[in-house]
Amino acid sequence: MASSTVSAPAPPTRGHLLRVLGVGFGIAVTVGNTIGAGIFRNAGPVAKQLPATWAFLSVWIFGGLFALIAACSFVELGTMIPRSGGHYVFTRYALGEYPGFVIGWTDWLSTAGSSSAVSIAIGEYVGALFPSFAPYKALVACLVVFAFTLMQWR
Repeated sequence: MASSTVSAPAPPTRGHLLRVLGVGFGIAVTVGNTIGAGIFRNAGPVAKQLPATWAFLSVWIFGGLFALIAACSFVELGTMIPRSGGHYVFTRYALGEYPGFVIGWTDWLSTAGSSSAVSIAIGEYVGALFPSFAPYKALVACLVVFAFTLMQWR
């Protein structure tokens, strides 16, 4: 009589990210984060500064290609150094502790700034879509920042 043995699943290893999301997802998130609400908020002022439609479209295509190249670079770095922490981890690995610390702080500041900019844009659009909320654009923006904070904290 042959006996079958069932082994327990191996415990997860520490220090590695789960590989449940693909490269396409990483590229989409990075490009989306790079472009963010800027397309919705800045298209008009950019178009005013450029003399022709082809120049306007060229600027946006160049920006999209630049974001795609950055996304591919981060995907490559994330594959080579599969640890959480993004810019901080990559810089610390390449240049040492202090540059990693500086990059980590500047990344945090830029994330806080971009969250605030997105919140302001959301407040403006809520005011435009629902005129009764127009006087409360700043309050809506603060509530969006608070909601983002709760999501990150969670």
